[in-house]
Amino acid sequence: MENSLQRMKELVEKLDQAAKTYYQEDREIMSNQEYDSLYDQLEQLEKETGTVLTNSPTVRVGYEAVNELPKEEHPSPMLSLDKTKDREVLRGFIGNHKCLLSWKLDGLTIVLTYENGELVKAVTRGNGIVGEVITNNARVFKNIPLRIPYKGQLVLRGEAIITYSEFERINETIGDADAKYKNPRNLCSGSVRQLNNEITAKRNVRFYAFALVSAQDVDFSNSREQQFIWLKKQGFEVVEYKVVTSESLDEAMDYFSKAIVNNDFPSDGLVVTYDDIAYGRSLGQTSKFPRDSIAFKWRDEIRETTLREIEWSASRTGLINPVAIFDPVELEGTTVSRASVHNISVMRELKLGIGDTIRVYKANMIIPQIAEDLTGSDQIAPVPGPLALCYEDEDLLIVNKPGDLAVHPSLGHHGDTLANFLMAHYEAQHLTAAFHPVNRLDRGTSGLMAVAKHAHAHELLQRQLQTGQFSRTYLAVWEGVPVPRRGCVDAPIGRQPDSILKREVRPDGAAARTHYEVVRTGPGRSLMRLALETGRTHQIRVHMAYLGCPLAGDFLYGQELPELRQRFALHSASIRLLQPITGEEIALTSPLPAELNALLNQ
Repeated sequence: MENSLQRMKELVEKLDQAAKTYYQEDREIMSNQEYDSLYDQLEQLEKETGTVLTNSPTVRVGYEAVNELPKEEHPSPMLSLDKTKDREVLRGFIGNHKCLLSWKLDGLTIVLTYENGELVKAVTRGNGIVGEVITNNARVFKNIPLRIPYKGQLVLRGEAIITYSEFERINETIGDADAKYKNPRNLCSGSVRQLNNEITAKRNVRFYAFALVSAQDVDFSNSREQQFIWLKKQGFEVVEYKVVTSESLDEAMDYFSKAIVNNDFPSDGLVVTYDDIAYGRSLGQTSKFPRDSIAFKWRDEIRETTLREIEWSASRTGLINPVAIFDPVELEGTTVSRASVHNISVMRELKLGIGDTIRVYKANMIIPQIAEDLTGSDQIAPVPGPLALCYEDEDLLIVNKPGDLAVHPSLGHHGDTLANFLMAHYEAQHLTAAFHPVNRLDRGTSGLMAVAKHAHAHELLQRQLQTGQFSRTYLAVWEGVPVPRRGCVDAPIGRQPDSILKREVRPDGAAARTHYEVVRTGPGRSLMRLALETGRTHQIRVHMAYLGCPLAGDFLYGQELPELRQRFALHSASIRLLQPITGEEIALTSPLPAELNALLNQ
């Protein structure tokens, strides 16, 4: 069976390559006779095995666009794993048990359901309680079988990933340097959650199974390894694993630590799971973690060095990418002297300047990255000022920002910004915290805004933004009353060619989806509740103008209102997130400011 599946994969790859060169490059790499012969072989193997791979030329999956991704609650919560960076903690976890040690893939967790041998449903992990139904998109993943020989109900979990090579290929096709994806995980999240699965198909998303949830009437001899072996026979690619005991742990971990250097797929650690299914289940779970598994995170080697230059490097497609050049340092056994900065936004966030002292590491032990700028050429001066703090701990704070307050220092605003006030707040408390805004608010937007105090918390909160664990709701006063009174604006946004500030809806823009509904109406105006599915706060202004009902007072896309004192009628009304270190939920609300409420009574 395994040999047949391997042969099927080889045939699919050969036939796919032959089709591409014939139809896209107008050349032949095999004769029609050879193609037909290989096609017949594949068709026969599919009949014999009962397995049909997603990208098989014997099936043609039609592309389909939807208006939105339906939400679905998981039958039971999908918990995250407890983590450690200590090898001895893993050894203590294993004890005298047989375990499986596997890659912890860095992508998006997906749950697949098969019935009568057919893929019937695919759902993202979402926030662990509710996920998004992406069945149409899963059907065009690179390696998911559409049909399998098993005819009972099968539920399994796995990780959708995009390889490093595919990530680089896609980034090279993006003309706007500020729109480039920061890492394969972010690209995968956007690709899996597309409303048009033709886009998903072009991203070559792959799926690796890491857990069998249920399979009716199949005896796995109480073994997780037997589940993996059975899944392979059904046509699934299973995450690479090794059987380990406490005695063989070191050898297996050494293997993985060496292998990750050459991997083309992103991995941020390892997972240990008890092979004994019944024993693992008997342990139960905490409110946050299952007790049958634990994750191991690599200890990143971090080195300090000096930034010497920002090089603007041309890709194979002629696009320009910023690359940081620094004094060479040794990281993970190699000498490193350059790292991609990805895009302009990252450069601004790090406040990079020539001569700055920076800290660098290898993300997932492979890709050189800048962790933080210790100097910060664009140092923010501490200036005391009014702050409406709603929440604060050692990792982040949440502030209720006035609508006329700028977030960052800029021309004309060097000491009267939220950043200045927060730095003074840190100084008064003798803190060495940094300013890392998570959900950025335009000057003119009021309401709740989260700020991370250090780079690690910022990175974790940014991940929450990508997965929907970090949610925001906005209130806005709209000129006019929309028809319909609730809906979703799904329209890509890009920069206007003649402006560095203004954005517009354009076909080549970045995906952007804004949900809205009318809360109440006033004379010629509406109070709207809005939620972002993708993108940043600024997209609300663009989408509302696109619908012909700009935000009241929006001087950039509509008409300024003197009574709003240089702000517009947009308010960040609620925020919900997980504390990045402890995982505890934080949920806050902020009422509509009086000046916006007054607009509905005029």
